[in-house]
Amino acid sequence: MLKLNIKSSDIVKELEEKIKKKLEKDMENVVKTLGKSALKHAEDLAQKQLPNSLSKIYKDNLYMEQISDTIVEVGIRSEALWIEEGRKGGFMDELLKGSNVKTSKEGHKYRVIPFEHSTEIKEEMSTDKKEEIQNLKNFLRSEGIRYSKSKALELDEKGNPRIGKIHSFDIKKMRDSNKQSVKNLTPNLQGLSVYQRENPKTGKVERSIMTFRVISEKHKGSKWEHPGREGEKILDDTFKYVEELWEREFLPELKRKYEK
Repeated sequence: MLKLNIKSSDIVKELEEKIKKKLEKDMENVVKTLGKSALKHAEDLAQKQLPNSLSKIYKDNLYMEQISDTIVEVGIRSEALWIEEGRKGGFMDELLKGSNVKTSKEGHKYRVIPFEHSTEIKEEMSTDKKEEIQNLKNFLRSEGIRYSKSKALELDEKGNPRIGKIHSFDIKKMRDSNKQSVKNLTPNLQGLSVYQRENPKTGKVERSIMTFRVISEKHKGSKWEHPGREGEKILDDTFKYVEELWEREFLPELKRKYEK
């Protein structure tokens, strides 16, 4: 979490009591504005950096709390802390909780986990991750499939974007038949599917590249081990953003107002 704790003494130390009260009121307003800006910045980063499923979890668990007149706390609840801080590999017990969990005929809890695969290569990614994404792009290109989210969507007979699953691949079967296009694909892409769906926020149809895995109680300690993930550190970035916003905009304005 990050805390915005700004004191009027950072601006001016010796002011008459009347001026100090006005300054404190201005500081209250500034801190509230910075808190809202921090929350919005964190939400925007989550939307940009995370796949849709994780973005929703993260944003649903962001919070802003007014601690005092000049302290606002922006943080992430424990339910999504593993996205912020990362987590070690292992069986993810938290995935077998919640409304999406089902029970098999044998009485085991299970859940279908969607994985959305980005085709965007970022500078900070590891060499292996960059290579994995490039191999995926090469495969889709060889199959004549566009991988951009919004460009050249596939259309139906009426000229409207198709909705739902539009492609699906049995990677294992293709590999067994020695098809060269799947030679470099990771086994995690088994069942790779391409969907076109309407984004509920924008109303626009977008393409998604997905795989699905099933996690079950009977897999615990053996077959289904989550590989772990690095933390997004969205709040760290947000704290730097708020510091820069304070230094660049709010501090100079308060100085101009009270150093007359």
